[in-house]
Amino acid sequence: MAAPATTINGNFCAVYPSYVNSQNSYQHTTLQNQMTKGKTFHTHTVFAAIPAANDTNFKNGYQLIAQYADSNKLIF
Repeated sequence: MAAPATTINGNFCAVYPSYVNSQNSYQHTTLQNQMTKGKTFHTHTVFAAIPAANDTNFKNGYQLIAQYADSNKLIF
């Protein structure tokens, strides 16, 4: 499930877990952001690691927060 945020200047950003090997051979978290009203999206790897054993009772929820005064800063 994606964690969405919108910056002060209207850019949409979303962080989500991805398992696409063509993007990265490790399990990774990806940031997608758009700055042209949905015409183009930019992809950035936020975190990549070798998969470890998962706790089945653990909730893998994420939150993405846009800094209200600076559209170039996000908190994940």
